[in-house]
Formats: sequence, structure tokens, C-alpha cells
Amino acid sequence: MTGAAQIVDLIRSACAAYAVSNCPALTDARPPTVRPVANAATFQFVDGTRKIWVNPEAARTMGLAELRRVIFHEVAHARTWDEFGVAVRPHGREFRRVCASVALMRPFDCDSFDD
Repeated sequence: MTGAAQIVDLIRSACAAYAVSNCPALTDARPPTVRPVANAATFQFVDGTRKIWVNPEAARTMGLAELRRVIFHEVAHARTWDEFGVAVRPHGREFRRVCASVALMRPFDCDSFDD
């Protein structure tokens, strides 16, 4: 089981790795567009604030290494926005390049999406 303090530490670590100065905050409010079991985590922009929501079930059942990869994936979205703007495809070419720029990430973490 991973607690909120560990998740916040993972977010900070990912922001440092991706050089994201406006680091997303952890939120416990599930985005209305996300089904409770569909995502391990999501990056979102709400009320002018960047936020990462982590599925509580994922936090309970994932190992720390897997949760770290999920958090790094979400923070890669923030870095992609910083570098290319918000109009890029969520898992498009720009995202995959940014995501893969951190050695911790496996190719599957960055380019296994269909959008």
C-alpha cells in the first residue's frame, strides 16, 4: 500500500526528472470523466491548477516501482504541455519523446497508447 505522502514524493521526483517547474498537486477528487476502474492515474488542469489523481485501488495494489512509472507518465504530460502547448495529442509523438527522455521509463510506459 502506498500512502499520499509517498505519492507526493513520487510526483516531486518526477517533476525534478522532467524539469517541470509548475509541478502538479495530488488531488483526491476523481475527475468526472474518468471511470473509477479505468485509469491508474490522470493528469488534469482544474481551476487553473495542474493536478494528478491517483486511483486509490491502484495505490493499494500496485507495487512502488509500477506506481512510480505511472506517476512519471502523468508528469510527462505536464512537461509535454510546457514544451509544446496544450493542443498536442495526449499520447502523440511529442508526449512519447518527452516521456522516453527519462531513463526510468520503459518504452511501453510511453508509446503503448492508441490516440
